[in-house]
Amino acid sequence: MNFLEEINIALSNTVIFSIFFFILGTCLASFFNVVVFRYPKIIDSENASEIKEWFKEKNITIPEKINEYISNINLFFPSSYCYSCNNLLKWYHNIPILSYIFLKGKCGFCKTPYSIQYPIVEFLGGIIFLVSYLYYFPKFGLEVFILASIFFMMTYLLLLIDVKTMFLPDVLNYSLMWIGIIGSLLSIKLIDITLHDSLWGIIVGYTILWIFAIVGKKIKGIDIIGNGDLKLVAAIGAFTGIPGVIFTIFASPFIGIFSYYLYFKFNKKEEPQFPYGPSLIITSWVYLFYGKEILKCLNLIV
Repeated sequence: MNFLEEINIALSNTVIFSIFFFILGTCLASFFNVVVFRYPKIIDSENASEIKEWFKEKNITIPEKINEYISNINLFFPSSYCYSCNNLLKWYHNIPILSYIFLKGKCGFCKTPYSIQYPIVEFLGGIIFLVSYLYYFPKFGLEVFILASIFFMMTYLLLLIDVKTMFLPDVLNYSLMWIGIIGSLLSIKLIDITLHDSLWGIIVGYTILWIFAIVGKKIKGIDIIGNGDLKLVAAIGAFTGIPGVIFTIFASPFIGIFSYYLYFKFNKKEEPQFPYGPSLIITSWVYLFYGKEILKCLNLIV
């Protein structure tokens, strides 16, 4: 018995590993909370530094306010701290979900209330990892489960970033696309597609959404689809092939319409700006689990 076979046997203990992967998902999502909060600050700092350098090169007086946006913060430094009192958090302040419950949603030092976003993001991260394990490992084995976990957690992070910043980082989009291509090359895939299908999924998905973006800009006079969305749909195409990426593009507006409905139901602000990435991501999830059944019901495939 080789090492991989031993791991597969160990992972077959569903109860223990269901708990383990739920906890692991919450821990990853806890880090995602940090990324979502700090990423805009990192971008602002990088942009402010570039503008400051440009002012220096042109011998233009540098506005004092620009220094407020420049910081040394990154995704790993400094350690987690309260954004109100600036105290570094203790390890027991950072336990996903539980710390929020035991501290009653407040800072352990200054008692400033924290957003309910934190435990919700952590809980959903745990559910996503758990579902990935329960669905993919028993049916397809360890390699496909690992690929599924990477896809779902990376797209979950992209969803969170896009909701917060209306921006989809190239590094995540391109990484996701290459992971999908390499998975198809190694015959490790979430659905039955070949490397050829994966490459065409990238090309067709990007092209269709690019055409929609061009037409939409001609009609509305503004960009209605961002470059990040184009790269995201290409990455999704790498995992789903042509049928999956077409399903994602044409079904995602229904998710968007539902989001608009919820927004206007609970918020009175007019003309909200909605990121398109979450609709694409959620629709791709639906396709990976139920896409073929939906297409069969619509008589689009045999």
